[in-house]
Amino acid sequence: RDKYWQVILDGTQLHSSRKPLDPKALYRIHHKGTPEEYRENYYYVLEAKLVLHPKVVVSIMTEFVENDGNEMDKQDCERKACARLMEKLKRQFPRLNICLCADSLHACEPFFRKCEEHQWQYLLRFKEGSIPTVGSEYRTLREIEHNRKETRKENGRYWYDHVCDIEYKGYKINLAEYGEIKEHICKKGRKKGNVKLLRKEFWYLTDLPVTRKNVDALIERGRMRWKIENEGFNAQKKHGYSWSSYTAEI
Repeated sequence: RDKYWQVILDGTQLHSSRKPLDPKALYRIHHKGTPEEYRENYYYVLEAKLVLHPKVVVSIMTEFVENDGNEMDKQDCERKACARLMEKLKRQFPRLNICLCADSLHACEPFFRKCEEHQWQYLLRFKEGSIPTVGSEYRTLREIEHNRKETRKENGRYWYDHVCDIEYKGYKINLAEYGEIKEHICKKGRKKGNVKLLRKEFWYLTDLPVTRKNVDALIERGRMRWKIENEGFNAQKKHGYSWSSYTAEI
């Protein structure tokens, strides 16, 4: 929106070994209770990556996800690492207008509170299990408010919908939806030639203003969170940030 820098948050595993690593490294127990049981130790980090271009996503901060002496509870450990990373990010870039994008794991009161304290915006992938009351209220209100925009195509249809100002623990939350249903012709196997309907649906939770005019642009930005995988982690782990390879790709 010509105002915020999009920063994507996500976690990734960097290294694993059956041999002992750093005492704060995470670990999993495989085949627990069987003769094949073993412990896998590994490093897991939470990254903040800045979106500069659809093909340029660069790391600006890394926070190790650490254990507290117990087998990893991924959700709890990653949320704690996120709180530490957000504090460091604010200290390093105190005046940067940031819109944080992350998965549904971070759709929780502590995350909203940190964003409010730092005067940041957020745009999160949302799953109903993250905050069931918000999901339930959205389903009820969208039938009343009639914000849905639907477009039909030859092989299906797609739509946008949204509801604003959903109350959650003192916060006003906006929820935007994108969905599509289209026909798919099977090209292989026993079902070759058969037609089946494919359905996709994505929900995004945000404190940015959402209207019928901007909901499609908002959804497009939200779906860019996947850029952290290919343009982010894939380049980081396998290819590096080579300017020559980037220009050749363009």
